Amino acid sequence: GDAAKEKLISDPAHTIFSVKRLMGKSYKDVQAHSDFFGYQIIDDDTESLVKIRVKDRFYSPVELSALILKNLKERAEEDLGQPVEKAVITVPAYFN
Repeated sequence: GDAAKEKLISDPAHTIFSVKRLMGKSYKDVQAHSDFFGYQIIDDDTESLVKIRVKDRFYSPVELSALILKNLKERAEEDLGQPVEKAVITVPAYFN
């Protein structure tokens, strides 16, 4: 939303976006494009996958996606006033 767009300008190092683009990628895969991301991307030697620094912690793109989905579920439950037990998550046809 608008708050996220403002945060991207005022604090790009702590505004995470386009996590989907990083899923399954190694640091080598994204190193040439790291300037596109305002936040810090590191090489995770243990899994050969990219990690993203958020304050003093490091997350994989999958972990960040899980946190986003968890937050969306909590917000939906709050708005609906009841637990959400089933949901449909769509993925674009071109997503590999």
